[in-house]
Amino acid sequence: MKEIEPLLTAMIEVGEKLSDLAPGDAGFKVEDTVAKDKKRFEAINEAVQAKADKYRASKLKNAEVCLFS
Repeated sequence: MKEIEPLLTAMIEVGEKLSDLAPGDAGFKVEDTVAKDKKRFEAINEAVQAKADKYRASKLKNAEVCLFS
């Protein structure tokens, strides 16, 4: 996820500039697309983080069980 974050940041910056240059409703469509992509990234990032936390907790619990067995 850390590799993708700089790309998303660049896309947001370019998207903002493009939305300023785009005529009429096209600018709003660009802004909407960029906002949706940002939300998707954040949701995926949170899901991956939650799974990683769950995995670490499970691994720690397994290590404790092995240690006390």
